[in-house]
Amino acid sequence: MTEDWSELGHHGPKDRDRAPPVEACPIYGMPCEYVPKAEEAMRLKTENAELRRALEGIQKVQQDMGPEVMDLYAGHLVIGEICGASLGGEPRALQTQSEGNIPMNFDNIKNEPTCTSTAHDPIPVIVCTDKRGVVFGYTTDTNARPIVLTAARMCLYWSADVGGVFGLADVGPTKDCKISAVVPSITLEGVTAIMSVDDKAVEAWASAKTQGR
Repeated sequence: MTEDWSELGHHGPKDRDRAPPVEACPIYGMPCEYVPKAEEAMRLKTENAELRRALEGIQKVQQDMGPEVMDLYAGHLVIGEICGASLGGEPRALQTQSEGNIPMNFDNIKNEPTCTSTAHDPIPVIVCTDKRGVVFGYTTDTNARPIVLTAARMCLYWSADVGGVFGLADVGPTKDCKISAVVPSITLEGVTAIMSVDDKAVEAWASAKTQGR
């Protein structure tokens, strides 16, 4: 006579009286006690695949970036570091001001103004946007979004001798840079970085020749 072991799981006839039956999951076809671990493994596999796709997307964007865009990206990171440190916490390099609602603070930079949530006299700044805009002008509130600049000029092209986008805030545009005309006022959205401007750079922006004129 053939023994019926269907209710005994992995146990043989000799264990009939002392081995509890093993309940199989109708969905996964495995002992129910293993199901949570199997679900966790599937979840981790899915997350790993999503992270891999995200990394591939970032690598493609980096490959498509030109040197000018990389300069802007670097500016974004450094501004994020400054903002994170100003709050007494860990640097938050990848977070924009608008995402974290972080006030700008230049207390650690000699002779630089401090920007708070309240309005102040106009100060010179350079604003970078997510559309690759680099605009010089004056603002009374660096925390405003969108931000309003007066007496604004855009850098259409900067030459290598400037030293990247940060050089526009340090020494200002040189003779080989291409600078737009002045507009009385402009409202900028998609702000990724705001930089303070050195006095000599302010003079260079004010005296720069208008492109095409």
